[in-house]
Amino acid sequence: MIAVKREGIILEKTDLAFENDGVMNPAVIAEGETVHLFYRAVREGNHSTIGYCRLEGPLQVVHRDKEPLLYPQFDYESQGVEDPRIVKIEDAYYLSYTAYDSISAVGALAVSGDLKHFTKKGIITSQFTYSQFEELICSKGHPADKYFRSYNNRESYTSSGKKVYLTDKNIVFFPRKINGKFYFLHRIKPDIQLVCIESMEDLTYDFWINYFLDFTQ
Repeated sequence: MIAVKREGIILEKTDLAFENDGVMNPAVIAEGETVHLFYRAVREGNHSTIGYCRLEGPLQVVHRDKEPLLYPQFDYESQGVEDPRIVKIEDAYYLSYTAYDSISAVGALAVSGDLKHFTKKGIITSQFTYSQFEELICSKGHPADKYFRSYNNRESYTSSGKKVYLTDKNIVFFPRKINGKFYFLHRIKPDIQLVCIESMEDLTYDFWINYFLDFTQ
């Protein structure tokens, strides 16, 4: 059995505007004795960004940014850049996060070569509505009723005509390629699903159509 020692709180909210309501759900990556922490920083009104701090030892905070490292820049993440996860694959760092616009919550990706400068790659989940998802997964039979429960059954558009995406988030990349391919987990309630691709460019509209056609296999 693995013994677990509780070390207590290592990071708390501050009076800084971007994290005055809470800090939580960090992505962590260690390099030697240095631990890099990318955390969800919440300001009043439930607006989220991603903050950064560096730890040594590994529990002593030796540096903490006074501004968010990643923040909303696009409509699809206007309400929040949330719940990061990070891995290093070969020479690049892949930071996945939940993009939230106050209506849809979807999986997005940012990539870095130095943990300081990140390039956003946009949404990498399907961008389908629930009705599109339902039509595709039902086209080859009758999938389990669990996918049709209330938490997935949403309107396809808001009253103003804005598209409402199927909730698909919590992306976690495997920390290395397998047979030259990327693998990542994602979550369409109530399960966890697996994706295998050769490159991020594979995640096209047609890819997701084929993925959902075989979704219940």
